[in-house]
Amino acid sequence: DLLPGGAGYTKLVRDNLETVLDETERLLYECTCESSCYSCIRHYSNNFLHSSLDRLLAYALLKHLRTGSIPALTPQESQGVLSPLIDLLRLQDYKTLQNEVRDGVNVPLIIRRPSGAEVWVQAHHPLVDELLIPSPVRKAAEAAFVEFCSLDAFMLRHDLPKAFSKLQL
Repeated sequence: DLLPGGAGYTKLVRDNLETVLDETERLLYECTCESSCYSCIRHYSNNFLHSSLDRLLAYALLKHLRTGSIPALTPQESQGVLSPLIDLLRLQDYKTLQNEVRDGVNVPLIIRRPSGAEVWVQAHHPLVDELLIPSPVRKAAEAAFVEFCSLDAFMLRHDLPKAFSKLQL
C-alpha cells in the first residue's frame, strides 16, 4: 500500500481502526456458517487454507486481543467438538460415557479400555495452553489416579485422526 499508486487502505484503516475492528468482530460473530465461508473469512487468495479456516477461532483471537478475555469452550461447544470423536470410538468398539460425574466433577467424556481402565477426556480452547488453565477434570483425574487427556477443539474439528492418536488407546 505504500508503493507509488497504492490504494491508500493502510492510512484509512489506521484512521478508522476501532470501526474496522468492530465491523470485523460483528462479521465473525454473526456469520451463520459452520467454520468459514466467502461471507466472512474465505476469499480466492486463501483457497489453499479453506479447510483450516475457522471464523470462531478468529473471533476468539480478536476478542482476546481487544479485551484480554481468556477464550473458553462452553459445555455445549465441548460436547459438539467431542461428538465426532465419540462416534469414531464407538466404531472402534470402545465404550464411552458422556457427562458422567466422578468425584464431584462432570467429566465430558470417559473412555473405557478393554481392561476396564478409564481415560477421562475434555476439550479445551485451541488458543489456550491446556496446562496453564485450571481444570477440575484434570485435578480429579490426578487425585483418582486416572489417565487424563485434554484435546484441542481445533484439532477435533479439523484433524480427528490426530486427536484419536493423542488418546494413545
